Amino acid sequence: MGKVAACAQLQERIGLRATGRAVSAALAACLLIASCATPVVPMPIGGSKADGVVILGANYGMWQSPDYKWDEALASARRTCIGWGYKDAQPFNQFQTRCTDMTPAGCAHTEVVMRFQCTDTFSPRSSLLPSSGGGAIQCQVDADCSAGQSCRSRKGGGTECRASTAP
Repeated sequence: MGKVAACAQLQERIGLRATGRAVSAALAACLLIASCATPVVPMPIGGSKADGVVILGANYGMWQSPDYKWDEALASARRTCIGWGYKDAQPFNQFQTRCTDMTPAGCAHTEVVMRFQCTDTFSPRSSLLPSSGGGAIQCQVDADCSAGQSCRSRKGGGTECRASTAP
């Protein structure tokens, strides 16, 4: 169910109508629902072309529940590595988080960082990459696929190897 539909359903359930107070309460409820999951796409924040290392990072706030988009992060790291003359990027181990703004109520801002190693060979999505909802990149060109398969775009993002269709 989409956020708008959830807000409408919530408004209907608690019997809110078009009074000024009711509209304010409905708006607050919708904002609360909308802030449940926050997409977090780590972007390049550093690295070394000579060492073939790309560092990706992102920040999120205390009231956000991060939904990491690791496949998009991997694609970003790959673009950086390819721009440097490498063929691929693979993640180093796990991502790291640290609080960048501690308050009496807890951590107000968190930074997440993940490092990627540029490589000279392309390989399918790494098992070291945390799983996420979709957009997996399995190939870049047909040569990355087995015989009789070709690299194709997937609905929802990413690529996959699929049986080649006859010309």
